[in-house]
Amino acid sequence: MVRVRTKRTADVLPAHSMDTLLAGLATLSLNEASLPGQPSSSFRMTARPTDVQKEAFRLLGNAAEKNVCLQMAG
Repeated sequence: MVRVRTKRTADVLPAHSMDTLLAGLATLSLNEASLPGQPSSSFRMTARPTDVQKEAFRLLGNAAEKNVCLQMAG
């Protein structure tokens, strides 16, 4: 019952409902950037995931994170 009272998981991350977890995962973005003076040399990189996003992807397996990034790259 500690989790209910503290609203934290056993590893001290914020507890989420499925809706808030999915909403939080949806904020992971794919950014396209280029170097100054080199606009034609752009590259894509994902934003740094939050601790909750990292744990969710860890629980789903690394393939899930790679799949999400590939779908975002489209």
